[in-house]
Amino acid sequence: MKLAKIVLLAFLIIGVIPITTISQSYQRVYKSLSVYQIEDCLDQIDYIYYSHNYTSDGEIYWIIHDRVSDLKIVLIPYDYDGKGYGSFLLMASFLMSNPPSLDRLNYWNRKYRYTTSYRDGEETLISSDFIIKGGVTKTAVVVWIEKVISLVRKFADFIGFRS
Repeated sequence: MKLAKIVLLAFLIIGVIPITTISQSYQRVYKSLSVYQIEDCLDQIDYIYYSHNYTSDGEIYWIIHDRVSDLKIVLIPYDYDGKGYGSFLLMASFLMSNPPSLDRLNYWNRKYRYTTSYRDGEETLISSDFIIKGGVTKTAVVVWIEKVISLVRKFADFIGFRS
């Protein structure tokens, strides 16, 4: 039985047996994503997102709504190359009457290096950048979005935020 698994794996590796996937586009490597491709990634996550919108400066963004925690996370693409965006920022902002101390935020930053927390005036923010210009799959983008949303949820609990 073990030999059969090894032979099957060898055939898959050398291409004798084609590997079929649910969606070939999720295995293809991209160096940028168009608006349509970004929304295709957002369709794969288990969160509600609102169709893209534009800031007063003309920058595009999406709002992702986590129904469980009732948090809203903003997705902002940047580094447009004429065909698509090569970098992404996910960010959430928290307004609190008693914001967390800088020591507490620095503790978070040491423990969870995948995101960065900071203060900007009255706001406490958490963000994460993802640069895909080196080439990533859409699956990697979806996993990043899901991971950051789970960390935003954890961060809200960590700072004592209640929506």
